[in-house]
Amino acid sequence: MAQPVDFPRYPFHGQIHFVPESASSYVFDKSRDSWYFRPLSAGGGSGGAGSVTISAQPPSTAENGSIWVDSSTYYMYVFDESVANSGRWIGITNNGGNNTMVHIGTTPPEGNSMTGQFWFDAATGDLKILYSDSDSTQWVTITSNGQSLGVNSALLRIMQGQIDDLQGQMSEIGVELQSIDNRSDAISLE
Repeated sequence: MAQPVDFPRYPFHGQIHFVPESASSYVFDKSRDSWYFRPLSAGGGSGGAGSVTISAQPPSTAENGSIWVDSSTYYMYVFDESVANSGRWIGITNNGGNNTMVHIGTTPPEGNSMTGQFWFDAATGDLKILYSDSDSTQWVTITSNGQSLGVNSALLRIMQGQIDDLQGQMSEIGVELQSIDNRSDAISLE
């Protein structure tokens, strides 16, 4: 059975508490009034392959696959050295921020947006991708939520109804003209 951890009674924000019995560390977050487990990192706390770092800022050096947990939001990021030439922290918990691979919001992400990033436009319900060609970069809709198709179909139904009404009216006019034509033929024969 695990022994309870005896934490300091009056901790300060960012204080680290090492528990020798389990060889583990905890960090205190004053904004949440809680102690959080702080994994030991393979790189001595400075990042590195396979390391996990919990801090308010990303580690200054990191290797491919390093994990960073933002201590202010507790969102998790992974370092991908193949992105943006020198590497980039990619959000793996979708916080809706600009570093997530699929940004959700009514406006596109700002900052370090990269070609191939997705944006789900919450205002229109469309999924878009950031596309770059030889002279421009733009958000291109790749899926539609059907709203625009729904509007077009409704307009087509209205127009079809109006066309049907006009055809009916023209048929009535044609019958009336035929009737007038027949009467005029009958009068001219007399």
